[in-house]
Amino acid sequence: MNGVGANIAEGYGRYHYQENIQFCRHSRGSICELIDDFNECFDEGYIDEEYEMK
Repeated sequence: MNGVGANIAEGYGRYHYQENIQFCRHSRGSICELIDDFNECFDEGYIDEEYEMK
């Protein structure tokens, strides 16, 4: 998850807004990957429904 914030910060520091957009899109992709990993952990039983609701 730290990579998401780092990408947004790095994109913000870029001079051209197109670069900022590129880093934000990369961050969005990382979040989707994290959601998929979380769902896989739930499906495999590593976490239970109570944890998912928090």
